[in-house]
Amino acid sequence: VTARALGKDAAKRLGSTAAAGGYQVLGPVSAPFSRLRGWSRWQVLMKGHDRTAMAGAAKDLSLGFDKKIRSTGSRMSIDVDPVSML
Repeated sequence: VTARALGKDAAKRLGSTAAAGGYQVLGPVSAPFSRLRGWSRWQVLMKGHDRTAMAGAAKDLSLGFDKKIRSTGSRMSIDVDPVSML
C-alpha cells in the first residue's frame, strides 16, 4: 500500500461525511516536500467552519485507519489548525 493510496482512501472516507459535517475535503495532493527522510508524503485538507464536526471526522478516520496503517508500516499525522502547510 502506497502513501498515495492511503491518502486517497482517507479523502474518500472523509468525503463520505463532508456534506453532513459542513466541510470540504481537498486532496490528496503531494506534499510540498513530497519525499522527506525516505518517506513519501501526501496531504488531505479539511476546510470548513464547524471545528467539532471536522475533529470528529478526523478522530473517526484515525481510529479506522490505525490497524491498516500499522500493518503497512506507514504513518499518519493529523494537524488541527496548521501554522504552515509545508
